[in-house]
Amino acid sequence: ARCNTFLHGNMIEYVQKMQKLYGNDLVEELKRQKHDGYIFNRSNLEDIIKSLTIQLNDLKEKETTNAN
Repeated sequence: ARCNTFLHGNMIEYVQKMQKLYGNDLVEELKRQKHDGYIFNRSNLEDIIKSLTIQLNDLKEKETTNAN
């Protein structure tokens, strides 16, 4: 909460961490896209839910496998 409340998101440090983790190309692409709008429809959202559900189940399966 400190970063968002008193440091206004601490954007400089956040961007530096993003660049270190994901590379400058991705950070620059995100900056270019930040004002692009996108309107989701029901079908898009259902596809996203299906995809994320599969990913979550895969992660749970890996976690179970690694625990044994």
